[in-house]
Amino acid sequence: LDIPQNLNEQIQISADSSWQVKQNRKICTDPYEPAETYFDLISENRMLVDKLIRLGRAEKQQLLSQLTNNNLKGVILTREKIIKQSAFVRSYNLNFFIGPNVEEVESSGFSECYFLRSFYSKQLKIIGNNSFQYCNSLSMIDLSNVEVLGQFSFADCYSLVNVRLPKIKKIPKYCFSNAKGLKQIIGENIEALEVYACQSINIVSNKLQATEKYTVGKEIKFQEILGNEFRERSIFIGLVRKAQGKMSLALTCQKTYEAIK
Repeated sequence: LDIPQNLNEQIQISADSSWQVKQNRKICTDPYEPAETYFDLISENRMLVDKLIRLGRAEKQQLLSQLTNNNLKGVILTREKIIKQSAFVRSYNLNFFIGPNVEEVESSGFSECYFLRSFYSKQLKIIGNNSFQYCNSLSMIDLSNVEVLGQFSFADCYSLVNVRLPKIKKIPKYCFSNAKGLKQIIGENIEALEVYACQSINIVSNKLQATEKYTVGKEIKFQEILGNEFRERSIFIGLVRKAQGKMSLALTCQKTYEAIK
């Protein structure tokens, strides 16, 4: 497979979600802009990087190194299982990553992707050292199947609010250090937190004792704001609409029955 000479014209995946990047390279002070801006996956400039699978190892690394630059807005990898070390480091404009089969992110895989909002993979099991460090805008990531966390893996991730780690037993050094927005970690199997693993937050665990650094208690119910999306409210509204639909159908059937009768 021939690699195009000028990839810059072919990697405009989504609309530029943050004009501030182009203006002055400063990090946006509001991490909760509308999520719809960053997930226009049916736009004309959408690109599926599925061709990575058909390349040899050397060609694949060459293509990734060319893709990883300030013009990269989003990535979709349908078959990749491992994101190699520093694969997307300092991709300053990267907004989203979708890799449904990704099982491992090696060290510094997405480090310093300041505008990365969403990472999607329900198969994610291993997160290396510094994998998402300085991803200041990261607010949507599924960690329900993660079994291994590396040091500094989510350090300085300001936009994380509520993290669920059902399969993790130990949170390593500096894993969530300086994650200023983090309010709660839920992990019933967490047995230990290493030094500076996180700041003073609420931890839900059946196997952990409270210390001066953190509290151990019941799960706190609150509106979890992720990209302007209120999850609990959305779920409730969905249930209400579903019930309304069933009620409307029942009334229609009743009126039809009465008319026939």
